[in-house]
Amino acid sequence: MRAAANAHPSQSNANYEPLTAAELRLLQFLPSHRTLLSIARELFVAHSTAKTHSLSVYRKLGVNNRAGAIERGVELGLLPPDAQPRPPAANRSLRIVGPAAPHPSGALRAHPSA
Repeated sequence: MRAAANAHPSQSNANYEPLTAAELRLLQFLPSHRTLLSIARELFVAHSTAKTHSLSVYRKLGVNNRAGAIERGVELGLLPPDAQPRPPAANRSLRIVGPAAPHPSGALRAHPSA
């Protein structure tokens, strides 16, 4: 890890645009790998608001996705060093859940949070 990670985020990178309080709250939930809808409910905001905040976080941190935001957040000291992005899809198992009522095709489908 770079020495800059221990510095205050605004001092660690001249190109770093500080996150708002709402964006920082959302960033803290990203390592949990919960869906944005679940995070939005926890923060008592609309799903669209959580999505807007996440896109702002990505833009301000100069990344394109959640894993990048987590890595950059750790690098800047905004997240704890043990925060890890989700493992690659090949290392994850797919959880299969059945619908509450039988699906017309009779097939099982993957749970949206998987």
